[in-house]
Amino acid sequence: MNSVVLSGRLGQDAESGYTDSGTPYVRFSIAVQRNKEQVDWFPVSYLNASAEKISGWLLKGRMVGVVGSLETFKRKDESTGFSVRAHRVEFLDSKKAESEKESATEEAVPA
Repeated sequence: MNSVVLSGRLGQDAESGYTDSGTPYVRFSIAVQRNKEQVDWFPVSYLNASAEKISGWLLKGRMVGVVGSLETFKRKDESTGFSVRAHRVEFLDSKKAESEKESATEEAVPA
């Protein structure tokens, strides 16, 4: 069985595009808190017709849940890497809450 379930925050805005066959995809990395002092980073790719629709919502700092499987691959230097192939992506916060947090932060900073 190869099953991965993660929740974490995006480290940067997602990258989106299309495969050579025309399938929409998004790629992003999430930071998953292991304990108070350690954070693990997981690269995630999501190939699905809905990838195009959600790419604008996958912004740095957003909390997401990912269900998928682990994939390994060979890098150019012959070392082995891994990524999570997402089968489902869920937003665990609201875009409205994030924009409210940003405006509250901007108001709290003295000019």
